[in-house]
Formats: sequence, C-alpha cells, structure tokens
Amino acid sequence: MIKLIGRSIRDFRKYSGKLLLFQLLYMLATSVFVLPVTTFLFNRVLRVVGSGSLLNGEVYRLGLSYKGVAGLILIGLVASFTLLIELLVLIVLIQQRFFGKSIAISDAVLTVLHKMPKLFGFGVFQLLLLLLLLIPFVDSPLSASFYALFNVPIFLNNQVLDASFTMTVAYLMLIAGLLYTLLRWIFVLHCIVLEDMNLRQAVRQSHQLTQGRRWRLFGTLLLFNCMVVGVTSAVVTALGNIPSWLDLDVLALVSQHYSLTVSTVLAYLLELLLLPINLFVLTRLYYALGRLKWIRPKDQLQVRRSRIGRLENQIIDWWKGLKWKRMAYVLSAALYISLALLIGLRANESLVYAKWNVQIAVHRGDTSNAPENSLPALISAIEKGFQVVELDVQLTKDGIAVLNHDSDLRRMTGLKKRVADMNFNEVQQLYIGMDANGYPIHIPSLSSVLAEAQGRIKLLLDLKPNGAPSEALAEEVVRLIKEAGVEEEVRVQSFDGEVLGRIRELAPEIKIGRILFFALGDLSVLDVDFYTIEQVMLTDFLVDQAHADGREVWVWTVNSRRDMKEVLKYPIDGIITDYPETAQSMVEVDL
Repeated sequence: MIKLIGRSIRDFRKYSGKLLLFQLLYMLATSVFVLPVTTFLFNRVLRVVGSGSLLNGEVYRLGLSYKGVAGLILIGLVASFTLLIELLVLIVLIQQRFFGKSIAISDAVLTVLHKMPKLFGFGVFQLLLLLLLLIPFVDSPLSASFYALFNVPIFLNNQVLDASFTMTVAYLMLIAGLLYTLLRWIFVLHCIVLEDMNLRQAVRQSHQLTQGRRWRLFGTLLLFNCMVVGVTSAVVTALGNIPSWLDLDVLALVSQHYSLTVSTVLAYLLELLLLPINLFVLTRLYYALGRLKWIRPKDQLQVRRSRIGRLENQIIDWWKGLKWKRMAYVLSAALYISLALLIGLRANESLVYAKWNVQIAVHRGDTSNAPENSLPALISAIEKGFQVVELDVQLTKDGIAVLNHDSDLRRMTGLKKRVADMNFNEVQQLYIGMDANGYPIHIPSLSSVLAEAQGRIKLLLDLKPNGAPSEALAEEVVRLIKEAGVEEEVRVQSFDGEVLGRIRELAPEIKIGRILFFALGDLSVLDVDFYTIEQVMLTDFLVDQAHADGREVWVWTVNSRRDMKEVLKYPIDGIITDYPETAQSMVEVDL
C-alpha cells in the first residue's frame, strides 16, 4: 500500500500541471455557463410556486406543485452531471498517465461526453446518490453555491455536537451507512468510463473489488489525506508567518490587510488538487485490486481524438520547447508579488479604522434575575446597561397588547389558554413568578413596557398574532409606539408578513424585520429594514447581499461561546442572546 501511494504521488507530481489547468478551466466554464443556468431555473421555479422567494415553512410549496418538483429534478440533473463530467475527465486523464500515454484535455472531455448517453437509464438515481455523497469532497462553483445556503460550522455545533444521545447515535448510524455506501461504490465511476460498463455492472464490479477490504480502504485514504493536509497546512502556515518571524513590516502589512498572499494561493491550490491526488491513489488501487481478482490491467478506453486536441498538443509541445520557460515563471511570480504589494499598500492608505459595533439584544429580558417578558426582567436589563431588549408581544381578546412568547400560557402560568382568548383583566389576574419581596409578577401590558423603556433602552418587539387578527395587532402596536413617541427607539420583527406589511403602511418610520429560519430565492423582494435569521443561515453571501440592499442582519438565539465566536466572524449588525454579558465580553475583544 505504501509503494502504491508513493507511485501515485510521483505520477501526480509529473502530471499536476495538466490536472490543475483542467480544473481551473472547468471551474471557469461552470461559473460562466452552468451556474447561471441553474440559477435561472431555480428562480423560475420559485416564481412559479411563489413570489420569487420562499420563507420558513413556505418551502413545502415546492413539493405541492408538479412544476416545482420537475424544476428541482431538472436542476439536480444539471448540477449532478456537471459534477460527473469533471470527475470522469479527471479519471480519464489519470488513467492514461497510468498506462504511460498522453491525452489532450479536450480529447478527454470529448471521450467522456461520448459515454454520457449510456448513463441515462434505470440506474441514474443510484448515480445521483453517489454524486451527492461526493459533494463534500469536490471543490466547484456548484458545491460552493450549495454551501452558501447555510453555515456549516454552526450547523455542526447545534445539530451534531450539542445533540442528545439518541440523536448522536442516529447521526453516527447515518454517517456509517453513507460511508459504507460510498466505499462500496467507490470504483463505480472507474468502471463506467474505463471499462464501458453500465451502471448495474459498475455497481456490481465495485462491490466485488472492495468486498472484505472496505474499512482498510477507508483507513488508508483517511491517513493519506490527513498526511497531505497536515503537511501542506504546516507549509502554508509557515509561509504566512514568515513576515512576522523576519519582522518585515511591508510584507506583514500586506498579509494583515487581506491582500493576495502566497499562503492563500497555496491553500487554494491544495483545495483544487486534493481530489486529483485521491483519484491517482484510487486509480492505482482499482487496478491493484483487479490483479487480486486475476484481472490483468489493460487499457480498454477508446479515446476520441479531435482537431482541438491536436492543436492543444501542439501548444503544449511549443511551451515545453520554449528556452525562456523558466524566465517566464520567474517573471510571472515577480509580477504577482509586485501586484500583491501594490494592492496591500494602496489598501492601507485608504483604510479607515473604526470600532466594529454589533448590537446585543437580551432575549426576553434579563431572565437571570426575573421571569421572561416581565417588567422586572426589563428593568434589570436597563440597570445592567444593556443596549437592546427583545420582547414578545401578543394581543388579548379585547385588543390590549401584552408580553408573552408561547402559543398559550401553560408554561408561564399553568393555564392552558391563549392570550387571544382572554380579556386583559383575566390576563392580569395571572402571575408568572415572584419578586425578591415575595410579591407576584404579572404579565405586563406593552404600554407599561414602553413607558419604562423610554429613553433608557431600545426595544426589539417580536409580534406574534397566535390567534389574534394580524392587522389588529399591528395597529395597536403602532398606536402605542406613536403615543409614547419612541419610533426611533423601537424595532418590530415578526414571522408574520401581514403584520409587517400593515406596520409599513401605518408607520414607515418604524423599522421592521422578517424573522427567518429558512429562505430560498431573492430576499430583496421583501419590504423590510432588517432580517433576523436563525444562526445556521448565517453566510457571507446573505450578509453581503443584505448590506448591499441597505438592510441589517440580526442573528438569533446565540448562546454558547462557540457559536458566538463563529457568528462574530461575520459583519452582522446584532445578535439576540440569553447571555448578554458573555456576548459583550467577546465583542469588546479582537477575535
């Protein structure tokens, strides 16, 4: 196994230039042609089933429309076969190198395209599943756009690391099942493109080759990748620290202000070349395991030659024969470093240093000292000097706005009734806790909250109709805010678009925000001033797009230090948390 890996690395070193060139050209082609097509199709699907965006629970509409389902299947096929072509071309290039033959990139692409019609059939769904399993291991514009939908580190923190024992076992079983399937089918693509098998034959052949060796194969690939990533990461880190080690102010200046650096380029190249390195190892393993089954390695691939391929080979031969080739590399490197220094210096000249200020909202008041959504919780937040307090507002049967979060009062008062089904006097007879002197704490009205908060703390009001008319709740909240004269001190957010729309009509000066835990499509169609998103939705794309549209991004509910550190890496405008002291301490330091 060690000899096999060593030979794979030697082949890779000699052939990495052509593989890197193909991947760069293919990524460019995917970005220019395929990605716009899939984006167009996806936007058309969203407009067919909605208004151009689907928020939170509205996503089910995709499954209720045959046009939505058909559109998603079409997008999946386009994306999957784009990824498939990349993988198959790499396998063809590597296989020809294994047999000591030369092949042009364009000829490899033509060869793969000629085999594509055979892949459409009954087994196409098995192939799609295999490609889905390979997505995390392939760097492409399509996989990048997929990961732009959610925050992977926060998802892992919340859904995996903090999961219950039962869910942890379920996750482990799921991972083990997916890993077993991937190992069982790991040579399917080799069988399809190199041996001209159909999908059923390829699955059967891959199963036979890996039978009894799957976990050994997994261990070998895991250790090999850990070694490659570890060594390369050490080199990249060392290169990035050279300026500080040598105390070279100019180079340090460039790296500190995020200009192009050698370490960044190396990290990107590693990401691109990690897949070909593994395919070199897998291709040699494919033939080595075949020998154990008394299958002699034989080149059965019928390469399709073309005029473009001949032209490509002529260009490569000309480049190899160029006397000043090394000088061209040196001049290119010198030009790159000069541009990097220029960009870094120009960036430093125009850089304005300002303290980043992210607002921290106390979730439902200071619940460490008083019941949630109560006047004592609000007063405690004010006394501790917090910036913003987030509170939940509902409407009673007789039209009085009060504070409460849940759909009913059972958790807070023991009474299983909704606020919308009770008069204000009935609600006032209930209490949600006791103060330090033993007196009952009642559910407060919004008017009393506004009077207490005026000029002392900003409010983030979460409006929850929960059985009350949306328009009535919006109108009452707007009336109270205007009476108190705190339009500049209060923000209103809600899951309910009707509530927000009515507030916009009545009081455009009041900032409104849509609460989101899931979103697809064009969010710019929403008439809001900010988004309050569940933390797993936080991505660079969402924040950049929101700020480009003049909207703020708030994140809820961020409680662990681990999640706070991850969230604060983004230029967000506010977070909602149950632990404001911890969040404040992290905002005040340089992360």
